[in-house]
Amino acid sequence: MSTLWIIAIIVLSMGMVAGPALALRLGKGAQRQQQLRSKARELGLQVSMEPLPQREGDKGHTLIAVYRLQLHKHLPKHINHCARRSRIDHNEWMFLRNRPPLEQYEALLKLYKKLPADVEAIDCQSAVISAWWHERGGESSLQALQQQLQQIADIQYPH
Repeated sequence: MSTLWIIAIIVLSMGMVAGPALALRLGKGAQRQQQLRSKARELGLQVSMEPLPQREGDKGHTLIAVYRLQLHKHLPKHINHCARRSRIDHNEWMFLRNRPPLEQYEALLKLYKKLPADVEAIDCQSAVISAWWHERGGESSLQALQQQLQQIADIQYPH
């Protein structure tokens, strides 16, 4: 009987140590996000969690991943606009702040429509271009996003 108690105590002790450690392990989805964000940093993108830019009538703040391309050159100061996908037609983009200059507007809209379907918003400021992304795609979507953010910068600040 005493050997049985010793075995039971050892098993319970191991469970008390291993249980919390197993609970801290990341799930597959969280591991995938962590790998994606690590790859983004390798591609030169910064990643943080922030609320989506608000549209008229939005309630609450939804936090999603923001992927930022830091520009080596500053865009002209007049470049300061933000666009978000339409609620009604997910292929349409609405400018929430400062529509871009007419000579860039059509080119930007075409490029925005090529962004991964789960990119919700784009914000362009003088030194950074940001994309609010739900991260549903894999590495290929990440690489496409990085290239498209660079193309957005190129349209607004031709070499």
